[in-house]
Amino acid sequence: MKTKTQLRKGMKTRREGLGADERARRSALVAARVLNHPLITQAPCVGLYAAIGSEVLTAPLFEELVCRG
Repeated sequence: MKTKTQLRKGMKTRREGLGADERARRSALVAARVLNHPLITQAPCVGLYAAIGSEVLTAPLFEELVCRG
């Protein structure tokens, strides 16, 4: 079984192998799922992290959540 550190390193390597278009496409899929989740649509307040490096792009998700109030 892999350690948490090994899993994180492997996922980072996979993310870094994605092109910008693929990363944006996958980030949009994540955002759509998050924005339509009942815990989000019914939440009075939502916390969100700022993406760094090759992480899921969260800026579009943030902008949409701000627009929804």
